[in-house]
Amino acid sequence: GNAKRSGVHVDLPTDPLVAHALRGAARAVSRLCQGWGLNGGAIPPLLNELRFPLSPDDLHENRPIEWVWKRTGRAPSERTVHEHLALINDRVMGGVLELVVTVLLLDHLTRQHPTWLQPHGLRMLMLATTIIAHKFVREIDVRTCEYCGAMADLWPDLSVERVGRIEYKVMDVFGWHLPRGDIYQIYADAIFNCYNETAEEPIAAPSIFDDDDDDEWPETSDEWKHT
Repeated sequence: GNAKRSGVHVDLPTDPLVAHALRGAARAVSRLCQGWGLNGGAIPPLLNELRFPLSPDDLHENRPIEWVWKRTGRAPSERTVHEHLALINDRVMGGVLELVVTVLLLDHLTRQHPTWLQPHGLRMLMLATTIIAHKFVREIDVRTCEYCGAMADLWPDLSVERVGRIEYKVMDVFGWHLPRGDIYQIYADAIFNCYNETAEEPIAAPSIFDDDDDDEWPETSDEWKHT
């Protein structure tokens, strides 16, 4: 299937595992917002869309992005988070593992910096963490500017420098190394179980690592610092 908002086309994933993971990830992020993102406090200007919108057109009254334009301070609905994740995931051609890493990044970041998950900072944070997840999972030499270019139809004036600086800030929190081991399977199970609560056909999370992988994860290289 597909969805549209203000003339923007997005192909929803046909792979049932990716579609299920996308629904579960949206529900997980929405719950994170409800738990952490409504207490106020300062957030980095790079994330703050009340000062610097992701795209000025998003603030037009005919294109109401729920958690920015209305400025109510409410946590975004699961449907709205799903829409945003679906748009980004479609453009980066993400899979289950990319969604798992994105949620892991958001969860760990929020526990260290609770104010970062406020409604007017969430979209930028989701965008940057999805790009990081894709770079890390695919282990390919794709620059941030190329990811932003793939989203040009969504946000034509998206600042590559801004996204790159957010990536840098996120990776700095993690000490330039993401976790290793079975934590990814734990997050995958949690994400799938989130959507299984209401899914007509529950699906078990796939095995994140094959037996031959030995639960290894790639080291971070200095290339992360160059976007």
